[in-house]
Amino acid sequence: MKYRNFILLSLCCLLSACASTAKTVPHTKTYVLDSDQLSPYSNANSREIAIQLNSVRVANYIDRKALITRISTQQVTVARYHVWGEKLPALIHRALKDELNRSGSNALFVDRCQSCVSVSVTVDHFYPTDKGKVVFAGSYTIHQNNKANTTVPFLYEDNLAEDGYQESVYRLRGLLIRLASNLVTILEV
Repeated sequence: MKYRNFILLSLCCLLSACASTAKTVPHTKTYVLDSDQLSPYSNANSREIAIQLNSVRVANYIDRKALITRISTQQVTVARYHVWGEKLPALIHRALKDELNRSGSNALFVDRCQSCVSVSVTVDHFYPTDKGKVVFAGSYTIHQNNKANTTVPFLYEDNLAEDGYQESVYRLRGLLIRLASNLVTILEV
């Protein structure tokens, strides 16, 4: 009888110890696309023209809080503990406008202006892949007064130097810089 009570007591202690063991949940990491340079744009007041950068549109499947990774031609996976700091269209818009204004062009890129050239950006792909690349693709449309709109597709890719979402976000930011450079060239400003 004593032996039986000892076994029951031991089992109860063992079960309560297992039940009280807390699972370690990874810390959620939040990402933004901001530049490391947080200084005001140089010569912003002396720029000759203003160009409106319209709100950025993104494909529905990437317009989510969590980061995604493309794992096959037809499949993406959603990260559990890696999220954007705000809505992806707003992050891309702010980072792109920041890079356009840092480009050294004679144009100031603004959110709103009257009777000026404007640019709309649509993002179809913005993610890392399981093949060690990041992809940024879509199109931009230049709206000019008294001229036909010009729509130009773009596709930028870069190789990841190391695994992980932090490296992916860093490389995606670099692809935004490439788009900004291309826009400045096309707009001839």
